[in-house]
Amino acid sequence: TSILLGAAGPRTRSLLVTSSQPGEGKTTVSSNLAISLAQLGRRVLLIDADIRRPCLHRVFRAPNHTGLADVLAEDPETSTKRTNGRKDWRNLVHRNVVTGLDVLTSGVPPENPAELLSSWRMRHLVSEALLSYDFVLLDSPALFINAADARILAPLVDGSVLVVRSGYTPRDVVHRALAQANNVIGIVLNALDIRGLPAYYRAYYGTAGGPAAGKTDS
Repeated sequence: TSILLGAAGPRTRSLLVTSSQPGEGKTTVSSNLAISLAQLGRRVLLIDADIRRPCLHRVFRAPNHTGLADVLAEDPETSTKRTNGRKDWRNLVHRNVVTGLDVLTSGVPPENPAELLSSWRMRHLVSEALLSYDFVLLDSPALFINAADARILAPLVDGSVLVVRSGYTPRDVVHRALAQANNVIGIVLNALDIRGLPAYYRAYYGTAGGPAAGKTDS
């Protein structure tokens, strides 16, 4: 809610979810955000744009023989003309993995991911998807693993969300990530240990500092 109704306003319909480094929970956050939007009755497309190290097919237990990489590798002379071909992105989408949520997996990791992501076909795909869906979410590579990929993808969306894992991500790494990602509209603090909060906030979250106090996923 904070992300979608925040500074970018209600017109935010396309989002990139990234992190500074692996293991911070960006795929979990992007998946849960997509599911939450679908449960609100919105039509959502979640795209695995981390084509070097894809994960979404495992989250949703979907086959990953073909996907985004195949769409981006399509012959430029035929891809704009082909609407019913095997490589049209609509034919590769896994429909209703959750009611209202469609997923486009990455496909087999290619040899030239940065080149494919920077092609006009990626921009065209996002634009076309926004004609059919209320929201389009991209699960992106971590910034300091594949910085070029995340930077290529960020201008294609309305805003980026940075996932930071509490007690795990060094503060200076977060500052560096924010300096590199120029369209961040929100930060998700993941795996927050409520026991480390002041007593007032623990009470607000319903733990009151008692023995049941623990971690929350986001």
